[in-house]
Amino acid sequence: MCYIDINDIPMAMLDKCYLDYENLYDDTNFFFLDEEYIVEIENSNDSSYSSAMDVIEQLQTQYDLSDFQCRVLHPNGVDFVDIKTELPDYLMASQVYLIPKINNNYNIIVEFLRKNGYYLSKRGIQRDKKHRLWFELVFDPIKQLNIAQQALNKHRYAYHTTPIQNADSIDIEGIKAQKAFKPYESYQKRVYLYIGNPSSQDYVNMMNDISKKMSSKNKNFVGDFVEYEIRLNKLPQDTDFFIDVHGYSKDFVYITTDIPISAITNSEEKTYG
Repeated sequence: MCYIDINDIPMAMLDKCYLDYENLYDDTNFFFLDEEYIVEIENSNDSSYSSAMDVIEQLQTQYDLSDFQCRVLHPNGVDFVDIKTELPDYLMASQVYLIPKINNNYNIIVEFLRKNGYYLSKRGIQRDKKHRLWFELVFDPIKQLNIAQQALNKHRYAYHTTPIQNADSIDIEGIKAQKAFKPYESYQKRVYLYIGNPSSQDYVNMMNDISKKMSSKNKNFVGDFVEYEIRLNKLPQDTDFFIDVHGYSKDFVYITTDIPISAITNSEEKTYG
């Protein structure tokens, strides 16, 4: 049997860009970039703003990354950063983090983007349909544009759907903001809301996907949820609204405050999956 010393792996193999990219199995989607959304640069000496594309261009120049490895995506009009590196196909996933160059580059890129207003929301190692191995990093903006005025002017109600086992605590405490970890980590505590019609196909598709993923991890879960209707003008006056970067449309938003019982106007049990 031939053993490979990971320290002897040609570094060029770890950094080669890809021209024939295919979507991965984990439902990762790619969209055209948008330079209109801006974020404030953290630790800046002035109040200037920079687009995500400016940050990416700095990253590419400073660390010699190609357009194929580092890109700006905006499914819902809010820029986030996706970085992918193809790995040698003879590597096992468990070996990737043992390679000094990959680990060093990972730490450098995470710190660079953090200083420029983006935090690491997801990392993963996956294989595509051609069995190629990819190392992926996803960075979401630390600060986003507050859309509270638009949300409150255009919508009276929002909807929050949660597994039925959470209903008892919500009946007593309301809906508590919580930090998310999967599939994307949130920078702060959130309550995810939908400000469209909960009977729309976008919302139904999302809930079906969530239900299937939960069922795959817990065979006892049968897809039962409770949908809560929230009156927006009953929320605390200082409630900020932000677009969910990874939501199915711009109607998927989140707030960072708890929802009191007094703001919940109705609830309905539903089954998805």
